[in-house]
Amino acid sequence: MKKKLRDNNAAVRLNAVFALLKMNILELQGPDAETFQKVKAEYHEFLRSFPTIYDIRVDLGTYNALHGDFASALKEYQNAVKLNPDLPAAHYYVGITYAKMEQYELAMENLQKAVAINPSYRNAAQLLQQIKDLLGIK
Repeated sequence: MKKKLRDNNAAVRLNAVFALLKMNILELQGPDAETFQKVKAEYHEFLRSFPTIYDIRVDLGTYNALHGDFASALKEYQNAVKLNPDLPAAHYYVGITYAKMEQYELAMENLQKAVAINPSYRNAAQLLQQIKDLLGIK
């Protein structure tokens, strides 16, 4: 994987960094550390350059969330919802992000939207129930 970070083909580099980020690897140590940071910056810029594509907005939100920038993540997930409100992913991630920000009512609203669109989407129903249990809601 690390070898792919140095590939001449941008698609190979970006897919390599995407795969590492999906494994929650945000930093590398040793000789590949600087290359990884450069390719991460390249990947981030790539994501920012497609403001009207739903999946890329979701990926940018996830990038931001992984880096602890929940306000930016929320903005990107909300942008994705505006682009395609009939898909559950962005609603789900908006809900998760609000929960991380301890805004549980808004988290529930968005998780309910994800469940309404697709009752078996990921574990949205279970997360919704966990928040209700946390808040003592029947």
